[in-house]
Amino acid sequence: MTSIVPPPVKLLIVEDEPGLRQMLEILFRRHGYSVVTAPGCRAALEAIGSAPQPFPVVVTDLSMPDGSGLDVLAASKKRNVATEVILVTAHSTVENAIEAMRLGAYDFVAKPFDAAELAALVGKAIEKQAIVTENQRLKAQVSRIESGEVLGKSPAMRKVLDLVERIAATKTTVLITGESGTGKERVAHAIHERSDRAAGPFLVVNCGALPEALMESELFGHERGAF
Repeated sequence: MTSIVPPPVKLLIVEDEPGLRQMLEILFRRHGYSVVTAPGCRAALEAIGSAPQPFPVVVTDLSMPDGSGLDVLAASKKRNVATEVILVTAHSTVENAIEAMRLGAYDFVAKPFDAAELAALVGKAIEKQAIVTENQRLKAQVSRIESGEVLGKSPAMRKVLDLVERIAATKTTVLITGESGTGKERVAHAIHERSDRAAGPFLVVNCGALPEALMESELFGHERGAF
């Protein structure tokens, strides 16, 4: 049996000092990451905008000759709000730290820093990024389910979905039967969502909870005083 090895997590390292940039690249490659480096703010912004996928984590210097790490932070968050950004600076001030956190930075590290501690911090940032990304995926899946999407890949479900697609384009009355809990309401919602009436309301009425004498008035209305 062949196991599929996931690709290494890709980091963006932004540092204008060549020696420190090389050291960080070696450090994170040794920890198993795929590393992209940028010598300044402009190169970082280009890398963020052109990358096929957003970087999960960005480690950036704060003060650079051609821009600020806060610009890198803003661009990273604009590309993907789940990207975690760690700012590194030799000129740490309370004001800078507050501004960085306000813009969504994961953490703020002062130079000189401990390489092992920075690597551990990046590891924690990646764990958080993975959790946020998974939550977004699950929320999207729940949203699809709540909107009436019918999920299933079995031959029987594909047959049902094909029938839903064909029925939705018609004006006919549809009777859906099945055991309790098999998803009749979900199928009805799916037909509604795919029809030309999707912009209108989808109303669910529990007929079993209505007295027989009131069924007609609940479904079709009644004149005031009729009862």
